[in-house]
Amino acid sequence: MRHIPNARDRHLLRQFNLALGSSMIAIPSVRELASLLGFAVDMRQLPKGVSGYLTPDTFAEKGYAIVVNRSMSVVRQRWTVLHEMGHYYLHVLTKPHDPFAPQKNRESRGYLYFQSELLEEREANGFADALCFGDGALTATLSGDDTDVENIARKFGVSLSTIQRAISKYKPRMK
Repeated sequence: MRHIPNARDRHLLRQFNLALGSSMIAIPSVRELASLLGFAVDMRQLPKGVSGYLTPDTFAEKGYAIVVNRSMSVVRQRWTVLHEMGHYYLHVLTKPHDPFAPQKNRESRGYLYFQSELLEEREANGFADALCFGDGALTATLSGDDTDVENIARKFGVSLSTIQRAISKYKPRMK
Protein backbone atom coordinates (compact mmCIF):
# COMPACT_ATOMS: atom_id res chain seq x y z
CA MET A 1 0.00 0.00 0.00
CA ARG A 2 1.37 3.42 -0.96
CA HIS A 3 1.14 6.30 1.45
CA ILE A 4 -0.21 9.57 0.10
CA PRO A 5 0.92 12.84 1.68
CA ASN A 6 -1.93 14.27 3.64
CA ALA A 7 -2.92 17.75 4.71
CA ARG A 8 -1.72 17.16 8.27
CA ASP A 9 1.79 16.25 7.07
CA ARG A 10 1.92 19.28 4.79
CA HIS A 11 0.80 21.53 7.65
CA LEU A 12 3.39 20.13 10.10
CA LEU A 13 6.17 20.49 7.54
CA ARG A 14 5.17 24.05 6.64
CA GLN A 15 5.03 25.09 10.29
CA PHE A 16 8.46 23.64 11.10
CA ASN A 17 11.17 26.29 11.22
CA LEU A 18 14.64 25.79 12.67
CA ALA A 19 15.22 29.54 12.56
CA LEU A 20 12.98 29.87 15.60
CA GLY A 21 16.00 28.84 17.67
CA SER A 22 17.68 31.63 19.57
CA SER A 23 19.34 32.11 22.90
CA MET A 24 15.89 32.43 24.48
CA ILE A 25 13.98 29.77 22.50
CA ALA A 26 15.08 26.16 22.01
CA ILE A 27 15.65 24.92 18.47
CA PRO A 28 12.60 22.87 17.41
CA SER A 29 13.08 19.12 17.72
CA VAL A 30 13.36 17.27 14.42
CA ARG A 31 12.87 14.02 16.32
CA GLU A 32 9.53 15.32 17.62
CA LEU A 33 8.58 16.44 14.10
CA ALA A 34 9.44 12.98 12.74
CA SER A 35 7.38 11.35 15.48
CA LEU A 36 4.39 13.63 14.80
CA LEU A 37 4.65 12.69 11.12
CA GLY A 38 4.56 8.98 12.00
CA PHE A 39 8.20 7.95 11.65
CA ALA A 40 10.02 5.90 14.24
CA VAL A 41 13.46 7.35 15.02
CA ASP A 42 16.07 4.84 16.12
CA MET A 43 19.47 5.93 17.43
CA ARG A 44 22.09 3.23 16.75
CA GLN A 45 25.80 2.83 16.57
CA LEU A 46 26.52 2.76 12.83
CA PRO A 47 29.81 2.37 10.98
CA LYS A 48 32.03 5.44 10.86
CA GLY A 49 30.97 7.75 8.05
CA VAL A 50 27.37 6.49 7.94
CA SER A 51 24.96 9.18 9.18
CA GLY A 52 21.74 7.21 8.90
CA TYR A 53 19.17 5.70 6.61
CA LEU A 54 15.45 5.18 6.03
CA THR A 55 14.23 1.62 6.50
CA PRO A 56 10.84 -0.14 6.46
CA ASP A 57 9.34 -0.55 9.95
CA THR A 58 6.07 -2.42 10.30
CA PHE A 59 5.34 -0.85 13.68
CA ALA A 60 5.85 2.80 12.70
CA GLU A 61 2.74 4.73 11.69
CA LYS A 62 4.32 5.68 8.33
CA GLY A 63 5.74 2.19 7.90
CA TYR A 64 9.30 3.55 8.05
CA ALA A 65 11.96 4.24 10.64
CA ILE A 66 14.77 6.73 10.41
CA VAL A 67 17.94 5.18 11.77
CA VAL A 68 20.49 7.74 12.97
CA ASN A 69 24.12 7.24 13.96
CA ARG A 70 24.26 8.09 17.66
CA SER A 71 28.00 8.81 17.49
CA MET A 72 27.47 11.75 15.12
CA SER A 73 27.15 15.31 16.40
CA VAL A 74 23.69 16.59 17.32
CA VAL A 75 23.66 18.95 14.34
CA ARG A 76 24.52 16.04 12.02
CA GLN A 77 21.82 13.87 13.59
CA ARG A 78 19.29 16.69 13.14
CA TRP A 79 20.18 17.07 9.46
CA THR A 80 20.07 13.29 8.93
CA VAL A 81 16.49 13.06 10.23
CA LEU A 82 15.38 15.85 7.86
CA HIS A 83 17.31 14.30 4.95
CA GLU A 84 15.75 10.86 5.49
CA MET A 85 12.27 12.38 5.70
CA GLY A 86 13.09 13.89 2.32
CA HIS A 87 13.78 10.43 0.93
CA TYR A 88 10.38 9.29 2.17
CA TYR A 89 8.37 12.19 0.75
CA LEU A 90 10.32 12.53 -2.50
CA HIS A 91 11.19 8.93 -3.32
CA VAL A 92 9.10 6.43 -1.38
CA LEU A 93 5.78 8.18 -2.03
CA THR A 94 6.48 8.86 -5.68
CA LYS A 95 7.67 5.39 -6.72
CA PRO A 96 5.99 2.02 -6.45
CA HIS A 97 7.48 0.13 -3.54
CA ASP A 98 7.90 -3.62 -3.33
CA PRO A 99 8.14 -4.58 0.36
CA PHE A 100 9.66 -7.94 -0.60
CA ALA A 101 12.46 -6.44 -2.70
CA PRO A 102 15.90 -6.48 -1.08
CA GLN A 103 16.91 -3.21 0.52
CA LYS A 104 19.90 -1.28 -0.76
CA ASN A 105 22.83 -1.81 1.54
CA ARG A 106 23.84 1.82 1.93
CA GLU A 107 24.78 1.29 5.55
CA SER A 108 28.24 0.07 4.55
CA ARG A 109 30.99 2.69 4.31
CA GLY A 110 32.11 1.52 0.87
CA TYR A 111 28.68 1.71 -0.78
CA LEU A 112 28.96 3.13 -4.31
CA TYR A 113 26.01 5.19 -5.46
CA PHE A 114 24.55 5.00 -8.97
CA GLN A 115 23.99 8.34 -10.73
CA SER A 116 20.24 8.11 -10.07
CA GLU A 117 20.95 7.57 -6.36
CA LEU A 118 23.26 10.60 -6.27
CA LEU A 119 20.36 12.62 -7.68
CA GLU A 120 18.11 11.24 -4.93
CA GLU A 121 20.71 12.26 -2.32
CA ARG A 122 20.79 15.82 -3.70
CA GLU A 123 17.00 15.92 -3.73
CA ALA A 124 16.81 14.74 -0.10
CA ASN A 125 19.30 17.45 0.86
CA GLY A 126 17.15 19.96 -1.03
CA PHE A 127 14.14 18.84 1.02
CA ALA A 128 16.07 19.40 4.25
CA ASP A 129 17.30 22.76 2.92
CA ALA A 130 13.75 23.86 2.18
CA LEU A 131 12.57 22.89 5.66
CA CYS A 132 15.43 24.72 7.34
CA PHE A 133 16.03 27.74 5.15
CA GLY A 134 13.07 28.12 2.80
CA ASP A 135 10.15 30.53 2.94
CA GLY A 136 12.56 33.37 3.59
CA ALA A 137 13.87 32.04 6.92
CA LEU A 138 17.53 32.32 5.93
CA THR A 139 17.00 35.50 3.93
CA ALA A 140 15.38 37.18 6.94
CA THR A 141 18.18 36.05 9.22
CA LEU A 142 20.87 37.30 6.81
CA SER A 143 19.16 40.68 6.51
CA GLY A 144 19.46 41.18 10.29
CA ASP A 145 22.32 42.70 12.26
CA ASP A 146 24.09 39.42 13.07
CA THR A 147 26.48 38.59 10.23
CA ASP A 148 28.58 36.06 12.17
CA VAL A 149 28.17 32.82 10.20
CA GLU A 150 28.90 30.68 13.27
CA ASN A 151 26.13 32.44 15.22
CA ILE A 152 23.73 31.95 12.31
CA ALA A 153 24.63 28.24 12.17
CA ARG A 154 23.94 27.94 15.92
CA LYS A 155 20.64 29.78 15.51
CA PHE A 156 19.50 27.25 12.89
CA GLY A 157 21.06 24.32 14.77
CA VAL A 158 23.10 23.20 11.77
CA SER A 159 26.80 22.76 11.06
CA LEU A 160 29.00 25.57 9.81
CA SER A 161 29.45 23.81 6.45
CA THR A 162 25.66 23.41 6.08
CA ILE A 163 24.98 27.10 6.72
CA GLN A 164 27.80 28.14 4.37
CA ARG A 165 26.32 25.97 1.62
CA ALA A 166 22.85 27.34 2.32
CA ILE A 167 24.08 30.93 2.20
CA SER A 168 25.72 30.33 -1.18
CA LYS A 169 22.52 28.66 -2.39
CA TYR A 170 20.00 31.23 -1.13
CA LYS A 171 22.00 34.47 -1.10
CA PRO A 172 21.87 35.04 -4.91
CA ARG A 173 18.09 35.19 -4.57
CA MET A 174 18.33 37.99 -2.03
CA LYS A 175 18.01 41.59 -3.23
